[in-house]
Amino acid sequence: MKKMASKSFMIFTVTLQMKGIAQYLDATFPEFDTPIRLHVNGCPNQCGQQAIADIGLAGALVRRDGQMVDAFDVSISGGLGANAKFNRKIVLKVPGEQVQHTIANIVRSYLDKRLPDESFREYANRIDDDELKAYLQQAAAV
Repeated sequence: MKKMASKSFMIFTVTLQMKGIAQYLDATFPEFDTPIRLHVNGCPNQCGQQAIADIGLAGALVRRDGQMVDAFDVSISGGLGANAKFNRKIVLKVPGEQVQHTIANIVRSYLDKRLPDESFREYANRIDDDELKAYLQQAAAV
């Protein structure tokens, strides 16, 4: 189990990770104007409310080359309001340096396959887990 130095350290680390993801997505999809709620949390607790996000990232650890490295479990299609529900875990333990590519891949699939006026959440609820996993795992393998 990885011990966090402090709550402040976790918030700082998650903020940097979130900023990097947002910058990457903005650069990759400059014309994208559809809101997607992305919640990032540095651990599996729900402080970041990732279970109710369109795309939720929960901190995890994965062993790589004998070392433990930061990773994220990726969940899709949560939300509040009408048809409220927790999101579904799609891919587990995506290494931190690959997570932005994973998220970009699912956004790309949404842009390619969405119906007219379909929100991201509606799209994510329409396609099945295996199709979502295929898109996410493409990026995780990069």
